[in-house]
Amino acid sequence: MITFLNTIRFTKSIATIGFLCVASALYVINITPPASGYEISIYNVYPQYFWLLLIVAIACGIIILVYHIFNKLKSQWWLSGFSLILATNLVILLLPFFRGYTAFARTRGDELTHIGYIKDILFTGHFALAGESGANHYPVIHILGANFSLTTGISPELLTELLPVFFTLFYMFSIYVLSREIASSHGQIILITAFGSLLLFSHENLMFSPSVACFCMLPFTLFLFCKSRNSTNRLIYSLLLILVLLTMPFLHPGEGSLFLIIIFLCIGFSLWLYFIIKKPTSKDCSIRSVLKNISSINPILILFAAWFAWFSAYSVFSGTVGTTWKWIVYQIGTTTSMEYSSILASAGLSLFEIVELLFKMWGQGIIYCMIGIVISILVRKRFLSPKCRVNVWQFSFSILFIVLFTLLFISFFTNTIWINYNREIRYLIFAATILNGLYLYGK
Repeated sequence: MITFLNTIRFTKSIATIGFLCVASALYVINITPPASGYEISIYNVYPQYFWLLLIVAIACGIIILVYHIFNKLKSQWWLSGFSLILATNLVILLLPFFRGYTAFARTRGDELTHIGYIKDILFTGHFALAGESGANHYPVIHILGANFSLTTGISPELLTELLPVFFTLFYMFSIYVLSREIASSHGQIILITAFGSLLLFSHENLMFSPSVACFCMLPFTLFLFCKSRNSTNRLIYSLLLILVLLTMPFLHPGEGSLFLIIIFLCIGFSLWLYFIIKKPTSKDCSIRSVLKNISSINPILILFAAWFAWFSAYSVFSGTVGTTWKWIVYQIGTTTSMEYSSILASAGLSLFEIVELLFKMWGQGIIYCMIGIVISILVRKRFLSPKCRVNVWQFSFSILFIVLFTLLFISFFTNTIWINYNREIRYLIFAATILNGLYLYGK
């Protein structure tokens, strides 16, 4: 009892410090005048102690999560740490809004184009179909934006700043609900949530982009997938899953279909392989239940049908087939590795400067993936050993990580895969997020 009370006191103290830091940061934002013109860097606008306050707030949230991960006493007070991290992330993501920017990242992600599509729907009441002038290839996100604008009165320009914030925080929350379905212990749930609660995707966390929004729906889609197989309300979750799967290709045909098909194939194959090699006995009811109920065939068929409906109407990506064919047969084209080599050569950076730049841009993701590589090797060794200490989901996400890493490597050096290198790295980080949380807790 005394230990439990000490845990609550410690958590309350750290949470109080963290939320005071967030409140202080908001005060600094409030007294700082908004932008009067174009700002080259938002980081130079606020004093250094402002950023220190945000760092301390996130650190307090992580301390609470780590403390409860390795504390044997189960308590829901760890949610205060999760809430603290989400609140701090919300402040960071809303900085362009607080500064009064008309629109953010206008030069990246075709943001002005998406604003135009939303306005088309608002002005005409519909979106242009395939073959018409200004055909809308990603109608779902523009319909969503138009509905939000009509309901709230918010301008499309402002919505392009606010909706990415919603999708980013929804992704983090979805990581939590997914972890509750695949984790085998309370500590694993918290650790997966901790890995998934950081801003890992650079400027993409603020991009109004169909591909980014589609990716942010991934953990929620997998959550519905698991619940539709292992829940007392299977019918409700199955209907929700079907609705989401039918919508995703029209949100983005790549992230919403091809990536999801790859993920479902990996999960289905890894579960089948686990069953074939390990042959769980009737005593292991939990594993047998998972292997019996989870099948990825139906989701794949639904995704393929929806994707084919999109592709048969829109041939916008037909040029991609030609690009891939030219690279395979004639070696014509420029790969991502060639483009980056050319940029780095013209910049004249040393090896140390290149590594420094790489970690500044993708430091957290690189660390996640490096840990994921080590864990994948360990999972493989343990899986092949006579005394298997590998959980079925650890094995499944290690397979997914290896497959995505292989695709990332191929797409970086060739043009033989439709999947874009810069987009696929998000999925590799996601797989590493789940895998690292499942394995590092050690149970």
